[in-house]
Amino acid sequence: MFFTGSCSFEQSSALIPKQELSPQQEEEIKQAIKQANHSKLRRIGKPAVPLMLERIFEIANDAKLSRDVVVSSDACNFIIDIGHIKDKRALPALEYLLKNTKYRTFRPSLAYALGMIGDKRAIEALMEVYKQEKGYLAKGDTKGPDYGWGLASDYTYHVLVASATALEKLGKKVDIPPDERARFQKKFYR
Repeated sequence: MFFTGSCSFEQSSALIPKQELSPQQEEEIKQAIKQANHSKLRRIGKPAVPLMLERIFEIANDAKLSRDVVVSSDACNFIIDIGHIKDKRALPALEYLLKNTKYRTFRPSLAYALGMIGDKRAIEALMEVYKQEKGYLAKGDTKGPDYGWGLASDYTYHVLVASATALEKLGKKVDIPPDERARFQKKFYR
């Protein structure tokens, strides 16, 4: 449908759940994605998830698209939409994106969505990212590796808040208490 990438297509397409759609449904979903009509995608629900994942991977695998603030924001919002839809079929794709630093731009949205879906199978991936981001913080590197835009110097705080909140939603204790996360959030949104 949307893909322009090469080898990444095969890898990511294996993570996208299969969905049978009528031609009308498929066209309706494609138009909603093209228009970034998030309320419509949420109303459509699970049938929209595979096509949203295709678009997310297309954006994530294209350096030009992923560095475009508007397009990248659309991908983050599609990720959040999947969290609201609570489609557990999306877990492998969302975890894959979360764990690979190539897609670090999307980590806060991915952590949030995984917490919203509420499947404890996401704990391992969330803990891995949580520990990785804490490592950047411990080294005094509040930016970590390049994550796309290169704008926020305290991006790690944002990822920590999102992953810690998701982990707690899934019943996993973290060592950054909510009051400390609130301090991080204030620092991030200065």
